[in-house]
Amino acid sequence: MKIVCFDENDETLAGVASGDIYGTVVQQPYEFGKQAITKMAKYLQGDKEALAGGKQIIPTVNIKKDNVADFQARLKKLTGK
Repeated sequence: MKIVCFDENDETLAGVASGDIYGTVVQQPYEFGKQAITKMAKYLQGDKEALAGGKQIIPTVNIKKDNVADFQARLKKLTGK
């Protein structure tokens, strides 16, 4: 039986790193914020097309034992922890 989770809380990532959890799917919440602020700044600077086109898809990321350390390092850098 394989355990697959959702989101990137510390306990889940530790379980993936140890092999107790097969993997987790993360939404990249910091990327959501980055894209929102980037588009808003462009719009406020006069680029009225910055908000055209409707929704923007921010892809999820699959985290498994082979990439969990890289993801944790990136998350640590983003959060300043």
